Amino acid sequence: MEKRILTFSRTSWLLLCLFLVALAAPAQNEVTPVNGDVNSDNEVSIADVNTVIDIIFNGGTYNAAADVNHDSEINIADVNVIIGLILDGQSSHIKTFTVEGVSFNMVEVEGGSFQSIHSPQVTLSPFAIGQTEVTQALWEAVMGSNPSYFNGDSRPGGPDNPVEDVSWDDCQEFIAKLNEMTGRTFRLPSEAEWEFAARGGNYSHGYKFAGSDDKDEVAWHRDNSGHKTHPVAELLPNELGLYDMSGNVEEYCQDGWGNNYFCTNPLTNPMMPTTDGEHVACGGSWNYTGSLVSSGPASAAWPTRGLRLAMGEPAYDTPLSLSKDDVEINDGLCDVVTIAGGSGLYQVSCNNNEALTISHKDTTIRLDAIEVGTATISVSDLTTGEQATVAVTVNPSEFVMEKFTVGDVKFAMIMVDGGTFMMGATPEQEDEANNDERPVHEVTLSSFFIGQTDVTLGLWIAVTGYNPIQHYIPEQMDDPRIPVMLVSWDDCQEFIAKLNEMTGRTFRMPTEAEWEFAARGGNYSHGYKYAGSDNLGDVAWYEENWEESKEHLVRMKVPNELGLYDMSGLMWEWCQDWYGSYGSEPLVNPVGPESGTNRVIRGGSDSSSNYCRVSCRNSNPPDERLGITLRLVMDDYTSAP
Repeated sequence: MEKRILTFSRTSWLLLCLFLVALAAPAQNEVTPVNGDVNSDNEVSIADVNTVIDIIFNGGTYNAAADVNHDSEINIADVNVIIGLILDGQSSHIKTFTVEGVSFNMVEVEGGSFQSIHSPQVTLSPFAIGQTEVTQALWEAVMGSNPSYFNGDSRPGGPDNPVEDVSWDDCQEFIAKLNEMTGRTFRLPSEAEWEFAARGGNYSHGYKFAGSDDKDEVAWHRDNSGHKTHPVAELLPNELGLYDMSGNVEEYCQDGWGNNYFCTNPLTNPMMPTTDGEHVACGGSWNYTGSLVSSGPASAAWPTRGLRLAMGEPAYDTPLSLSKDDVEINDGLCDVVTIAGGSGLYQVSCNNNEALTISHKDTTIRLDAIEVGTATISVSDLTTGEQATVAVTVNPSEFVMEKFTVGDVKFAMIMVDGGTFMMGATPEQEDEANNDERPVHEVTLSSFFIGQTDVTLGLWIAVTGYNPIQHYIPEQMDDPRIPVMLVSWDDCQEFIAKLNEMTGRTFRMPTEAEWEFAARGGNYSHGYKYAGSDNLGDVAWYEENWEESKEHLVRMKVPNELGLYDMSGLMWEWCQDWYGSYGSEPLVNPVGPESGTNRVIRGGSDSSSNYCRVSCRNSNPPDERLGITLRLVMDDYTSAP
């Protein structure tokens, strides 16, 4: 067929409009297109009509952008829809923004319901989403630099390629600057918004990939990418006119990562809160074979990950709130306040760091009382601007406490009044007790101070100048609040000698009897099986709940009757004594056998609940470096200044 280039006079144009309108069925006039801007010039005009008619007369491959009414055919009905837009004075559903000479498009997405991979039904409000991934040109226009791995310098790439090698945190900084420059409120899409848009919104054809069942038509992936990114919008768009929602780069979403995301209930505008520092990334990339959903830490950057903007009403309809309006806490103890609602992007501050130290991770605020006084914790939602506060009162401790500071690390010692108790397999232990916990015998102890927590990694480094775990557990090496570990009994003696030299005090390890008396709650004991409760999960990290958190800091669980933390579970703790058998005679301030091959360890760890009982005993050679820590004791309280 001879190619026919159509041009129109005003009279010819009106006649053609009337002819096409007459041919079209009424139902077709009622179709609401996604844009109608077939030639992507940001206008719905005669040029778009020409483009569609040229395709009709000349054939060729299917072009999703020209299929304006989404019936999988390019025919007179598509022309009629465009004419209807022109005659009715409607505009394209694409909005264009320009920053420092770089333009980008946002596509309006009608609200609707769909069945996601996570829930029987998800309903979303209208929103807008980027027609393409954020390009390197736009990133550089906003941020002043280009972090991309494929940047056109030493590796293939260029300004029209998607920006990558950026973290979720980097994306938040970029969006904040973009919003400041434009006066608009851009954001990342929620995972639900991303999936709805990738599926084609209300115009979905049910494709496996975003716009086709053939991934080569719509996605740059491992098998066709040449192991690199490509300029955006080189392949076919999906039903909404969105490019590269499968492949090229993975795209960050606002949501946190969750294995049971959305559960099974119908949901409206869902947003998964961040609980472990990881965020969702969707769409696959140049290095994957197809579409997928993955996650990663907010601070980590990969050359496979970039972003696509969203805007409009955020996909979270729950207002910002805190789990408590006010908190009363005793000096030396800690508490937790949980954030709910809002966008998931929060800033937390405290107006009195002398009374209270705080740490904020995802939706959890940890409060550590360090001095009597009052404080206000303020939470700001960085996306919505909402604010919430909680008033905190730090009351005097119930117990005699002495505080120390080494470098910038603080730690507390709690006084244990002397007393008499029955040591070993007492009745609440009997059914699980081992033979070495017998016979039960009477022990009388003088008063002593004991560490409120295990010695932390921060304190160990402050005293010794080295980190014993950095080569073994690198992902935790920077958190000073975990208990020090992989230290032998001999290492601990060197640590204590240096600490005594630095402080002028006389710290030591607890005897086994002191350890058990303190774990039982001293003279305030309620006779619990574990240190502070008969419900182990309340007071201990152990094998049954270890996977509930990626962090196992000191003072995360409930303390015992003396305000001591983690004496059950978390880590085994060295004692001063050589390991040996019990006798039946009453003892006063016992120190164990005079010699032996193993030193006593107590408290259990991330293992069986049986090991976490207050009377359970274990031992290791003094040069062994396993999951063992220490807790300090001092007995010179009468000379304390």
